[in-house]
Amino acid sequence: MVSRSKDKTPPVWLVFALVGLIRWVLRACELFAVGRGKDKLRTINRKFCEIDRDKNQLLSAVHSSKQPPYEMMTQFIGKHGDSVEQANWQNTLGTIQTMRNESKLLRGIVEAAGNDHSAAIQELEAYIASNPSSKFAHSFLGTAYRKAGRYDESLSALRKQLELTETDQIRVVRHIDIAETYIAMQDYDSAIAELETTLANAPAASDNFGSMVYLQLGIAYNHKGNYKDARRTWNQAIRQDRLPKKPLAKQAKQLIAALPS
Repeated sequence: MVSRSKDKTPPVWLVFALVGLIRWVLRACELFAVGRGKDKLRTINRKFCEIDRDKNQLLSAVHSSKQPPYEMMTQFIGKHGDSVEQANWQNTLGTIQTMRNESKLLRGIVEAAGNDHSAAIQELEAYIASNPSSKFAHSFLGTAYRKAGRYDESLSALRKQLELTETDQIRVVRHIDIAETYIAMQDYDSAIAELETTLANAPAASDNFGSMVYLQLGIAYNHKGNYKDARRTWNQAIRQDRLPKKPLAKQAKQLIAALPS
């Protein structure tokens, strides 16, 4: 088993959860406050409402785009960094900037190769040879292998990426990537097993990442011809999508509408 170093930077979801909790505590206190104390609490609560609004916009962008919205993440931290422990935000900001630069580089490699997946694979393999601990390169490589029809190598690269991923929510996304390769192989049972195992482990079953898993699980069931379970899991994806514009729920509804009657 590959050991993973402890990341001292708090996961973004935990910071968001704490902000939400503080907001509700302040709201409760405001109800019983009087005079200047009430005004001060109202001002503080208004600030946390603004953070909550920006948080929802950021989460919506995270779930609706192929690439993480690094600019939005940087702006969020720059705007609201004083609301939490500053050193942790600075660590998070540094991590985001590093991730953004590497993702831009790797995406450039893939885009330059176009439909020449062999060229992309060659460049990505060379990058990984020099950067074996890259948290993005193995994911890009796994996707390139999949597009080239080299499925066993795709699974190997994606599982290596899984070993290098420390954040639980991002690990959920990696399991989805692995399931997509199984679906491309028409090995629907393995895709279903991968996703159901992921749902059995918190926090995947209880948040928007769980909605992403249910969405992909329904796709696997649909390919297998199990329309009943496809409908069931897509309905679960709809229930768990708590993002403001409900992008996952919208996609699930479209898939349900296309099911055979």
